[in-house]
Amino acid sequence: MRKNSVAISIGLFLLALLALFLYLKVEDEKIALKLDAVVRVHCPLQSQSCLVNLGKGIKLEISLSPNGLPALELLTLQLKSNQIDFQRVEQFEATFIGRDMAMGQHSFTLSPSENSNTLLAKALIPLCPMDPMMVWVLNIQFQLFEKVTLLKFELPSGSH
Repeated sequence: MRKNSVAISIGLFLLALLALFLYLKVEDEKIALKLDAVVRVHCPLQSQSCLVNLGKGIKLEISLSPNGLPALELLTLQLKSNQIDFQRVEQFEATFIGRDMAMGQHSFTLSPSENSNTLLAKALIPLCPMDPMMVWVLNIQFQLFEKVTLLKFELPSGSH
């Protein structure tokens, strides 16, 4: 009976090690994605669309609606470009995080688009009872033409 208990314990230990190895491998793959460009965009995206020049004649129009970053309302992020087929964009990720306080990470989910030159994504931001002028950092990361780009916006939410 004691041999079975030892064998079961060793098996569980090895299974736990395997699970840890697989988890760390997935996390390493995420970290391994090297950024080729980080662009800090200084544009009030919470109130207007912004045009970003990605170089090589590629212009990207980014908008966020509704205006004002209302908390607990579905926000739509739209990326448009006549030079980009968004079906070819890889590793797309867009997230909100609090700039001055930990508010968690709030990820956008891709939505279907009628046009391959438009990308749509949706997300919610929470209500911040501590700071009605909460500043959010919007990170938009994607791989296009074997180049990984991160766009960073700082967006004050205004009064909720």
